[in-house]
Amino acid sequence: MALVLSKANWKDVAIKDEWFKFKDKTPNGYIPVLSVDGGELMDGTIALVRFVCQRHGLYSQNPREKYLIERWVDIIHSECRMTDEGLFEKGVDKIKWLKERSM
Repeated sequence: MALVLSKANWKDVAIKDEWFKFKDKTPNGYIPVLSVDGGELMDGTIALVRFVCQRHGLYSQNPREKYLIERWVDIIHSECRMTDEGLFEKGVDKIKWLKERSM
């Protein structure tokens, strides 16, 4: 979502049958990974979101706004770890689903 919102020029590469060959090239043996300008592969889902947002001006420099951003990142991350059924179902209002679980 961060890449879409950033309007960055990016390419989504699906790894299917090639996973075991590709896995050894990743920093820690898991995906998602991001390569910027053909450079090193970076991993860490939340760290990648922060990186993309900071790089493309989607991350505030205001401490209060940063807190609010980090709070939502934490809420989303916690919810995804507990259950993903509602968050990834088709036809579910994702914002409403997250707000209901964060209040």
